[in-house]
Amino acid sequence: MVGPWSARAMLVAAVVLVGPAWLLTRREQRLPAIVALLVAGQALTHAALVLFAPSGHHPVATALDVLPTGPALVGHLAAALVAGWWLRRGERAAWSCARRMVAAVLSAATAGPRPLGAVTTGVPTRATEPPRRPVLLRHVIVLRGPPAAG
Repeated sequence: MVGPWSARAMLVAAVVLVGPAWLLTRREQRLPAIVALLVAGQALTHAALVLFAPSGHHPVATALDVLPTGPALVGHLAAALVAGWWLRRGERAAWSCARRMVAAVLSAATAGPRPLGAVTTGVPTRATEPPRRPVLLRHVIVLRGPPAAG
């Protein structure tokens, strides 16, 4: 027994939420779709918990009692909007990261193997060529040392 609800109610709620969420991970979702899915998931979970509640915890008078109304409905909608906005930001960041990783792997794969002597050391090869800075330190300005010959 899990709280006032049965294990069967919890299992139904989990299937209602996790099943569609798993199927929707194949592509990036937009904010209206995320909010609509959250509202539907909350409504279905609420209905499952009301329908499978042990007797005496939530008497069901009509079929409309399985869905939230009044302040509970406003709370569910507000929660869905806030959670949807938050999930969309995470969704955008996760998919952006995935696209950048795929692009990096593809560019490395298409570049082909480099000969062993082609490793860049950062040491200038000609006197006129300035030394290369590592990519991570591109923004650093070195102010120490003798003045450049000019």
